[in-house]
This record gives sequence, structure tokens and C-alpha cells, in this order.
Amino acid sequence: MKRAVLALVLVAAACNPQPGNGAGGGTPTPSAAPTRAGAPPLKIVSRGSKAHPLVFYRYKGDRIVSKMVVRDRAEGTTAQGAGDGTFYDVTVTFYDPHGKTLAASAPRAVGEEATQTLTLYDGVVAKTSSGVTLHCRTLVFDRKNGMLHGEGGVRLDDGNGIWTTGNRFDSDIDLQKLSLR
Repeated sequence: MKRAVLALVLVAAACNPQPGNGAGGGTPTPSAAPTRAGAPPLKIVSRGSKAHPLVFYRYKGDRIVSKMVVRDRAEGTTAQGAGDGTFYDVTVTFYDPHGKTLAASAPRAVGEEATQTLTLYDGVVAKTSSGVTLHCRTLVFDRKNGMLHGEGGVRLDDGNGIWTTGNRFDSDIDLQKLSLR
């Protein structure tokens, strides 16, 4: 019995090593954590799946402005307060202040904190709550002004079978204030 108690004490001590006394080895005292300005970048990799996707929300005050569902993986780096990320098999739903939405899907998306943008790549399909469908190669959401910018094989279906095409566009989230070129 005494041997079992002694073994448990030794195991517990090994799980919680104490710093050395400074004389003759022991565990060195850890240095102070790096300051914010000198912090090394942190890489984060998360995996989602069709059954268990990763879900990210962005708020402005108490209102949701976007919801991103990632079914494959998210890879991000963060340092000095700025975080950038790449997301795979992604659907982003943007919400405007008046309750209108745009749900956009793409194989890949990149978020950049410095420019406050989220760019969807490699073939985007987006649909508004009013029934308009958009196809383009890339779609950029600019958080600063709440606008969308797209380019590459832009096709717009108004929901009544009328298609409009172009190479680039700028628009609001509901695609009502659309400039197509």
C-alpha cells in the first residue's frame, strides 16, 4: 500500500515539475513572454467537414454582418493584432442592415485584415435573398464600405431568366446598385 502511494506521489510530481533552485541544474526559469510588437506569427490550422463544418461570424455592434461556413479547412496566421486566413470549400452569407442577404460559395477564400477584405476565388456562385444569381471568377467583399467587387466571366441572372454579362462589377450586397462593365 505504501509503495502504491509513493508511486502516485512520484507520478504526480513528474506531471507538475517544479522549477530548479538555480544551483546545479534543475529546470531553468522561463524568460518573459515576448511583447506584442515582438510576438512571432502564430499559424492556426483547423479542419472542418461536410457533417461538421467550421463556422465563423463577424459582428458590427450586436448585428451579424457575415457568416462563413468552411467545409474543408481554415489556415490562418496572426501577429501584432492582424490576422489573415485562407479557407477552402467556403460559403459566406453577407447581411446588410436592412435584412437583405447574399450567400456566396467558392472553392477558396482569403481574408486579409490589413485591407479589410474577403476574396472568394476559383469560380463564385452567389444568390441574393431577392432571387438574383451571380457567377464570376473572383468576388471581393470590402468591409470598409460594405461593397462587392467581382471580375472574370461575370454573369447575372435576375431570377426571371434574363442574363446580363460582363467582365467586372461593383455593387451593394443585394446587387441592386450594380455597375457592370
